[in-house]
Amino acid sequence: MMLLACQYSYAQILETSHKVDTLTLVQRTTLRTNVFNWLIGIPNIGVEFDINNKNWNRWSVGAEVKYRPAGKNTYAQPVVYNYFEARLEGRTYWRERQVQASGYLGRHKHWLDKIFSCRVKNPSHPKTVFYRGGYVSYSNYSLLFLANAAGRQGQAIQAGFTWGFVNQLYQFRDNTSLDFELGISAGPAVVKYNEFTYDEDNACYPAGKSVNWKPELYPVINDVHVSLVYRIGDYPLTKKYRWRYDVDLEFMARMDSLYQKRENDHLNKLFRDSVYEAAARDYKNLYDSLFDVHQKLYQESIDAMAPQRDTLSSSKNSADETAIMSKEALNSKKKQKKQQKNKKGNAARKENAEALETTTNEEGGEQ
Repeated sequence: MMLLACQYSYAQILETSHKVDTLTLVQRTTLRTNVFNWLIGIPNIGVEFDINNKNWNRWSVGAEVKYRPAGKNTYAQPVVYNYFEARLEGRTYWRERQVQASGYLGRHKHWLDKIFSCRVKNPSHPKTVFYRGGYVSYSNYSLLFLANAAGRQGQAIQAGFTWGFVNQLYQFRDNTSLDFELGISAGPAVVKYNEFTYDEDNACYPAGKSVNWKPELYPVINDVHVSLVYRIGDYPLTKKYRWRYDVDLEFMARMDSLYQKRENDHLNKLFRDSVYEAAARDYKNLYDSLFDVHQKLYQESIDAMAPQRDTLSSSKNSADETAIMSKEALNSKKKQKKQQKNKKGNAARKENAEALETTTNEEGGEQ
C-alpha cells in the first residue's frame, strides 16, 4: 500500500465521452479490504468482478473472506476472539442522473422510489458512484470478551441488503486507481451456538445453554463498509458504471425512437379519443333531440285520440251493460223454467201419492 501511495496520482476527471469500451478481465476485477474490520482485529480480503464487459455495465458479483485464527495458548484465556466468515454479494451501481420532469427518463414521483432514485433535477454528487444489492454469508465464531459474562461459540447464516457509495481517491501513473467505499449491510440471521463462561480457578470454559438454529428477532448488522478498493486494471471508477444511454449512441437512438413512437401513439390516442368523444357527444345530442321530438309527437297523437278513446270506452261500457242485462234476463228465464218444472214435478208426485193412498184404502175395505 505504501508503494502505491508513493506513485503519482492524477486529478479525478469525470468521463463524458459517448463511446462504448470493451473491458478486459483485469479491468473488470477489483480487490478490496475493509479498514474497519482491520481496526477491530479481523483480517479480511475481498474480490469483485463486473458481470458484463462493457463500460455501461452496472452489475457485479463479489466474494469476501474474514478470518481471525485461534491463538495457541497453553492455558485458557479470559478473552476468546476467534472469527471466520465467507460472504457472497451482488451489486448494482448507479450515478446521479440529471433528468427533466418528463421525457424518456422522467423523475420518480412516488416517495419510496425517490429514496433510491438516481434521477434528480440537479446532481449534487456527480463523481460519486452509489450501489445497492444483496448478500449471503456464513460465519463460525467463538467470542468471549468479559470474564464474568457468558461467551458464545457457534455458527450463523445471514442474508440481507447492502447499500453504500464509492469515491475515487487516487489514479496512479499506470492508470490503476484506489477508491474509498462507505456502506452498511444488514438483514435477518439464523444462529446456532453454545454459551460458555471462563473459570479462572480451574482454567477452563464451563458450558452453558445450547441453542440450535434459532432465527434472530431483529435484523442484524453484518458489516460496516469502510473499505479501500484497488482497481488492478487501467480503467478507473470515473469511466465505469455509466448509463448506457449516455455511452452507446445506437442504444440512445433506439431508445429515442421508441420514446418518440410512444409519444406519437399517445398523441394519436388523445386525438382519436377527442374525435370519438366529440362524435359521441354530437350523436347523443342528435339522438336526444330526435327522441324529444318523437316523444312530443307521440304525446300529441295520444291527446288527439283521446275523444275517440272516450267514445269507444262509453260504447264499450254500454255494450258491456247490455250484455250483462241480457245475461241476467237469460238467467232469470232459466230460473223461471226450472221453477215451473219443479212445480210440475211436485204436482205429479202429489197426485201419485194421493192415488196410492186411495188404492191402499180400498184394498183395506175389501178385506
